[in-house]
Amino acid sequence: MSIFILKHPSKDFSGNVYGVSFDNGVGSTSSQRDANFCIQKHGCEDVTAKYEKKQVDKDNPAAVNYVLKSKKKDKKKDKEKEEDQEEAPAEKKK
Repeated sequence: MSIFILKHPSKDFSGNVYGVSFDNGVGSTSSQRDANFCIQKHGCEDVTAKYEKKQVDKDNPAAVNYVLKSKKKDKKKDKEKEEDQEEAPAEKKK
């Protein structure tokens, strides 16, 4: 079963829209039809790709939670960014 995680245009919205329950602007549903309706008619955004499934109870495979994916830092990119931000030394006037 797929889960669709949606972001409501109002980040503080808590309530129901077409069977999708939202809390603080984030809602989820297992129905693609309900998700599509919220996206098309209410301006919700599908943010499912930004979340990952986490096992809550190792003895119960159905007990899962969805959490934001952690952003892994790319050390090479961070170093390049730091180098780009460094200013060239000022030239000395004679």
